[in-house]
Amino acid sequence: MVQLFQLPEPQTRSRPLFFTRGELSEMLSVYSRRVISGEWRDYAIDHREGLAMFSIFRHSQDSPLFAIVKAPARADHRPEYSLFRGPERLASSASLAEILMALEGRPRLVEP
Repeated sequence: MVQLFQLPEPQTRSRPLFFTRGELSEMLSVYSRRVISGEWRDYAIDHREGLAMFSIFRHSQDSPLFAIVKAPARADHRPEYSLFRGPERLASSASLAEILMALEGRPRLVEP
């Protein structure tokens, strides 16, 4: 006699999301200008389940000043980008260029 066992349904895990080479180039271009001016010193790229994050730091040991988050595509198959400062969402758009313009428009650090 054969006994059948029903296997549990596989959990649907969202695939990791990554930044494209072009997206990284755009973000690093803005980042490098701020490094040259002495405002930023470090960055980190995280790939979590269902999102990618580019975090910008003033000092390596601090929490990020800003984070650019790429979320999965919506119905129109375009990813959504968001700019965060801590838990506060500063901007959100389907265009990375708009997020980077919002980041460039933020007040800059002025040291005496």
